[in-house]
Amino acid sequence: MITAEMHRIKDYNGALTQGFSGLSIFTFMLTPVGLVTMYLAGTGTARAIAAWFDDPVGDPILTGIDTFFLRLWRRGETGLSRQARRLREGPDTADRIVSGSEAGIPDCDFVVVSTRRKPGWDRGVAVLTRTACYRIAEPVERTIGGRLRTLYPLSEHRDLEVIRRSVHYDLRVSARSERRD
Repeated sequence: MITAEMHRIKDYNGALTQGFSGLSIFTFMLTPVGLVTMYLAGTGTARAIAAWFDDPVGDPILTGIDTFFLRLWRRGETGLSRQARRLREGPDTADRIVSGSEAGIPDCDFVVVSTRRKPGWDRGVAVLTRTACYRIAEPVERTIGGRLRTLYPLSEHRDLEVIRRSVHYDLRVSARSERRD
């Protein structure tokens, strides 16, 4: 009778051990190595599917880290180049208006000489004043008096071309500041 009872206990323990070994995969997944394994398997599968459809993507964590440091790098470079440009431009002064021949750009009516670049003042933009409408030619950067200046050549807008983008500008304020200089 003792042997039969021992045999039942032995069978019972064997089934219990076998049941717990089937759950070991879930305990493995909750370990650090298991979490890394699940991440690599999941992202690897997603990247393989994306590559199959001709839309390859990088690893999400590595791509995020790369993007973060690249943005920091570019922000630093941009800041340094802005600072260097500000030093070359010098203190902010009022715009000056000169004739096209005086500025060395004979194909325009007049030129606005600015200390800083003007946002939105690109080639082809219409400059609306109180009295007329002008079109900006290609802006030019030149060193004048040891300082970097941006020259905006303006020609009167005489044709019937559509105005897609425009900026407003008060020529009288610039003309007054030119007389004071």
